[in-house]
Amino acid sequence: MTTAHQLETIDRMRRLAFPAGAGREDGIRSGPGYHLAELGEARWEADEDAALRAGRDEQVAAEYGALVAALSTRWGDPQQVGLGARLDRMVLTGDMPEPWSELCGLTDHVHLWWVEERWIVVCAARWGEDQPWLLVAAVTEVDLP
Repeated sequence: MTTAHQLETIDRMRRLAFPAGAGREDGIRSGPGYHLAELGEARWEADEDAALRAGRDEQVAAEYGALVAALSTRWGDPQQVGLGARLDRMVLTGDMPEPWSELCGLTDHVHLWWVEERWIVVCAARWGEDQPWLLVAAVTEVDLP
Protein backbone atom coordinates (compact mmCIF):
# COMPACT_ATOMS: atom_id res chain seq x y z
CA MET A 1 0.00 0.00 0.00
CA THR A 2 1.38 3.41 -0.91
CA THR A 3 1.51 6.37 1.46
CA ALA A 4 -1.36 7.93 -0.52
CA HIS A 5 -3.50 4.81 0.04
CA GLN A 6 -2.57 4.77 3.73
CA LEU A 7 -3.64 8.40 4.06
CA GLU A 8 -6.92 7.61 2.28
CA THR A 9 -7.59 4.81 4.78
CA ILE A 10 -6.88 7.10 7.72
CA ASP A 11 -9.12 9.81 6.23
CA ARG A 12 -11.88 7.23 5.70
CA MET A 13 -11.58 6.14 9.36
CA ARG A 14 -11.77 9.81 10.43
CA ARG A 15 -15.11 10.20 8.60
CA LEU A 16 -16.69 6.99 9.87
CA ALA A 17 -19.08 7.06 12.79
CA PHE A 18 -18.10 4.85 15.70
CA PRO A 19 -20.36 1.81 16.06
CA ALA A 20 -22.09 0.66 19.24
CA GLY A 21 -20.52 -2.80 18.95
CA ALA A 22 -17.47 -4.47 17.45
CA GLY A 23 -17.35 -5.13 13.73
CA ARG A 24 -15.19 -5.25 10.63
CA GLU A 25 -15.72 -3.79 7.17
CA ASP A 26 -13.34 -3.19 4.25
CA GLY A 27 -10.26 -4.01 6.34
CA ILE A 28 -11.18 -1.68 9.20
CA ARG A 29 -11.99 -3.10 12.61
CA SER A 30 -14.24 -0.88 14.67
CA GLY A 31 -15.79 -0.71 18.08
CA PRO A 32 -17.24 1.83 20.46
CA GLY A 33 -15.02 4.90 20.10
CA TYR A 34 -12.40 3.56 17.68
CA HIS A 35 -11.40 2.28 14.23
CA LEU A 36 -8.23 0.25 13.63
CA ALA A 37 -6.59 -0.85 10.36
CA GLU A 38 -3.46 -2.63 9.19
CA LEU A 39 -1.89 -0.48 6.48
CA GLY A 40 0.93 -2.79 5.45
CA GLU A 41 2.97 -5.77 6.56
CA ALA A 42 6.32 -7.40 5.97
CA ARG A 43 4.72 -10.68 4.71
CA TRP A 44 7.35 -13.23 5.60
CA GLU A 45 7.39 -16.66 4.04
CA ALA A 46 8.04 -19.57 6.40
CA ASP A 47 11.14 -20.75 4.54
CA GLU A 48 12.74 -17.32 3.93
CA ASP A 49 16.20 -16.63 5.24
CA ALA A 50 16.90 -13.89 7.77
CA ALA A 51 18.24 -11.44 5.16
CA LEU A 52 15.01 -11.51 3.16
CA ARG A 53 12.95 -11.06 6.31
CA ALA A 54 15.13 -8.15 7.43
CA GLY A 55 14.64 -6.48 4.05
CA ARG A 56 10.89 -6.77 4.31
CA ASP A 57 10.98 -5.44 7.89
CA GLU A 58 13.04 -2.48 6.67
CA GLN A 59 10.37 -1.79 4.04
CA VAL A 60 7.69 -1.54 6.75
CA ALA A 61 9.98 0.78 8.75
CA ALA A 62 10.42 2.98 5.67
CA GLU A 63 6.65 3.08 5.07
CA TYR A 64 6.13 3.97 8.73
CA GLY A 65 8.60 6.85 8.45
CA ALA A 66 6.96 8.12 5.25
CA LEU A 67 3.50 7.98 6.83
CA VAL A 68 4.64 9.82 9.97
CA ALA A 69 6.26 12.47 7.74
CA ALA A 70 3.07 12.88 5.67
CA LEU A 71 0.86 13.17 8.74
CA SER A 72 3.33 15.61 10.34
CA THR A 73 3.08 17.79 7.25
CA ARG A 74 -0.69 17.88 7.75
CA TRP A 75 -0.91 18.27 11.50
CA GLY A 76 2.51 19.15 12.89
CA ASP A 77 4.89 17.12 15.00
CA PRO A 78 3.31 14.10 16.67
CA GLN A 79 3.43 13.13 20.29
CA GLN A 80 5.57 10.02 20.69
CA VAL A 81 4.27 7.92 23.54
CA GLY A 82 5.76 4.80 25.09
CA LEU A 83 3.27 2.11 26.00
CA GLY A 84 5.40 -0.05 28.32
CA ALA A 85 4.04 1.32 31.59
CA ARG A 86 0.50 1.15 30.23
CA LEU A 87 1.03 -2.49 29.28
CA ASP A 88 2.22 -3.18 32.84
CA ARG A 89 -0.92 -1.48 34.17
CA MET A 90 -3.12 -3.52 31.85
CA VAL A 91 -1.51 -6.75 33.03
CA LEU A 92 -1.89 -5.79 36.68
CA THR A 93 -5.41 -4.37 36.57
CA GLY A 94 -6.92 -5.87 33.44
CA ASP A 95 -8.29 -2.39 32.83
CA MET A 96 -7.47 -0.91 29.43
CA PRO A 97 -10.01 0.32 26.87
CA GLU A 98 -9.80 -0.46 23.17
CA PRO A 99 -8.02 0.34 20.95
CA TRP A 100 -5.29 0.93 23.55
CA SER A 101 -5.44 -2.60 24.91
CA GLU A 102 -4.71 -4.08 21.49
CA LEU A 103 -2.05 -1.49 20.68
CA CYS A 104 -0.26 -2.14 23.99
CA GLY A 105 -0.09 -5.80 23.05
CA LEU A 106 1.41 -5.02 19.64
CA THR A 107 3.98 -2.28 20.13
CA ASP A 108 6.01 -0.38 22.69
CA HIS A 109 5.38 3.12 21.28
CA VAL A 110 3.03 5.08 19.03
CA HIS A 111 2.90 8.41 17.22
CA LEU A 112 -0.22 10.48 18.03
CA TRP A 113 -1.95 13.54 16.65
CA TRP A 114 -5.04 15.21 18.16
CA VAL A 115 -7.23 16.27 15.22
CA GLU A 116 -10.85 17.42 15.36
CA GLU A 117 -11.61 15.76 18.70
CA ARG A 118 -10.04 12.43 17.72
CA TRP A 119 -6.67 10.80 18.20
CA ILE A 120 -4.87 9.66 15.07
CA VAL A 121 -2.46 6.86 16.00
CA VAL A 122 0.18 5.13 13.88
CA CYS A 123 2.72 2.51 14.86
CA ALA A 124 4.86 -0.36 13.67
CA ALA A 125 3.62 -3.44 15.46
CA ARG A 126 3.78 -7.21 15.52
CA TRP A 127 2.06 -10.08 17.25
CA GLY A 128 5.31 -11.67 18.47
CA GLU A 129 9.06 -11.87 17.94
CA ASP A 130 8.63 -14.53 15.26
CA GLN A 131 5.98 -12.52 13.39
CA PRO A 132 6.38 -9.91 10.63
CA TRP A 133 6.06 -6.20 11.29
CA LEU A 134 2.76 -4.47 10.54
CA LEU A 135 1.99 -0.83 9.94
CA VAL A 136 -1.10 -0.01 12.00
CA ALA A 137 -3.31 3.08 12.25
CA ALA A 138 -6.14 3.88 14.59
CA VAL A 139 -8.62 6.72 14.92
CA THR A 140 -10.20 7.01 18.33
CA GLU A 141 -12.04 9.35 20.65
CA VAL A 142 -10.85 7.25 23.61
CA ASP A 143 -8.06 9.04 25.49
CA LEU A 144 -4.86 7.16 26.21
CA PRO A 145 -5.12 5.90 29.80
